[in-house]
Amino acid sequence: MQTQPAHPTIDRQGFTLIELLIVIAIIGVLVGITIPAVMYGLVAAKKAAIAFEVETLAQSVEKYNSKFGEFPPDGSNAAQMTRHLRKLFPQIASSEFTLLTSVANCSTGAPTGVMDPPEALVFFLGGFSTDPSYPISGVGGPIFLMDSSGNQVNSSQTYASAQYNVDRNAPFFEFGQSQLTLDTSTGLTLSTDEGEFGLGTNDVLPVYHHKSGRAPVVYFNNATYSTTSPVFYNNYAVSDLGIVRPYRSDNVKTTAGTPDTRFSYMNDKSFQLISAGLDDLYGGVPGKTVFFRFPSGQMIDFDAATPAAAGGRYVEVAGAPSVQLDNATNFSEGVLENALSN
Repeated sequence: MQTQPAHPTIDRQGFTLIELLIVIAIIGVLVGITIPAVMYGLVAAKKAAIAFEVETLAQSVEKYNSKFGEFPPDGSNAAQMTRHLRKLFPQIASSEFTLLTSVANCSTGAPTGVMDPPEALVFFLGGFSTDPSYPISGVGGPIFLMDSSGNQVNSSQTYASAQYNVDRNAPFFEFGQSQLTLDTSTGLTLSTDEGEFGLGTNDVLPVYHHKSGRAPVVYFNNATYSTTSPVFYNNYAVSDLGIVRPYRSDNVKTTAGTPDTRFSYMNDKSFQLISAGLDDLYGGVPGKTVFFRFPSGQMIDFDAATPAAAGGRYVEVAGAPSVQLDNATNFSEGVLENALSN
């Protein structure tokens, strides 16, 4: 009996169309899940980098305090500035004060200001000259003066030009030149922040911003969070970036006699550093007596007899999202949003 040969086995290769479509669909789902997660991670990393830079700046301010015995002024009060510099440099020449008021201006509306709060951060942390009489205009100081022959001179001598000195002595913080508002196109190193932000005529003092934006990091000294002036509360305002004031605390003082003194400031014995965050917007409300409390984000207005909380979570306009949530400070351990209760 003759046996029939077995049918040859046909090897199967590749996928059917249906199988390919299933694989493509699975890949699409995975991509749809992965891309938002990656983007969220990138945004979170950028926010963390900004917060870390603010904390590093805060540590530099603390080093300044450790060396000199007090925190640097924020530029909003000329008398405080003079007292501070005389304490640091007992032999300082009077021409140094004249120089400072001639090459700097305060565009925040401070009635007795010398420089803007962001400028003060760079001015004080950048380092001073070792010349006891000329800590500002001496070699390595913040201001570089030249006579008509191009020689460096100090503030007691006749000078033809003044510019910011990028080669300062023993800085407390290394300010990268690319993150300072500097213009060297004229042959001098000058600042552009006033002109860029619509704050008046440019002076020689730059401000410092993060790599990811243009809004300056703002510094406030506790001594000038508020002033005795009935029309002024310390602030820094730029039309397209918003307005920033020192943040208040949710803590209150039982025996306070006025609404202004009832709500404590954050870091009421030291200083505040405030960054506009990743969106490059400070937020804030233009009214001179409007503040926000940390960590709740409640808004308070001292124009009212009894300050009333409006909204919360740093909301400035009812129904609109807040742009302050990604602001980073030296008291929030990251961005403001992280400290909000869920």
